Amino acid sequence: MLASLLAACGGGTAAPSSAAPASVAPAASAASKPSTAASSPAAAKPAVSGSASAKPAAGGSAAAKPAPSLAPPTTAASLKVAANPTLGNILTDGAGKTLYTFAPASDPSSKDATKCATACLRPWPPVLTTTVPAAPAGVTGTLGVITRTDFNVKQVTYNGMPLYRFIQDTAPGDAKGQGSKGFGGNWQTIKTS
Repeated sequence: MLASLLAACGGGTAAPSSAAPASVAPAASAASKPSTAASSPAAAKPAVSGSASAKPAAGGSAAAKPAPSLAPPTTAASLKVAANPTLGNILTDGAGKTLYTFAPASDPSSKDATKCATACLRPWPPVLTTTVPAAPAGVTGTLGVITRTDFNVKQVTYNGMPLYRFIQDTAPGDAKGQGSKGFGGNWQTIKTS
């Protein structure tokens, strides 16, 4: 019975990972105590980091997924300009990960960060900061900061548009999100040349 219940929820009967600490209970015993797991704040709000542990089961519905949480940053964001072979010079974070703006198809001039909220923040984490980042050489637009009203954190903007990373960009220089229409919008890199 428990195995069929786990399978229906996207779980399985696999043994716990050998990398898990010895103090972590096996999945079957944790599943037998749903009231404890459901009341845990950590279980209800996974980080937006995109790690495998933060992702809900693939078989779950969108309504069943917990809302992401955003922790306030402790430092200013670092930005730089990087050469992309097909896009030219684009704005990236300090690690070379491509940055994007989101223009909702229904309101392309919107600069409201909450147009990308809840489920949108899983694949498109916002660029958070404590203060306006320094503009790298070659940036002609204006960098700024807005406070997200949904999480009360500061997000970096370029010409007033909130900036995001794309979770599928795994290596510096990747720009897999360019031109994406995900979440009803138009995702674009920031070309600096």
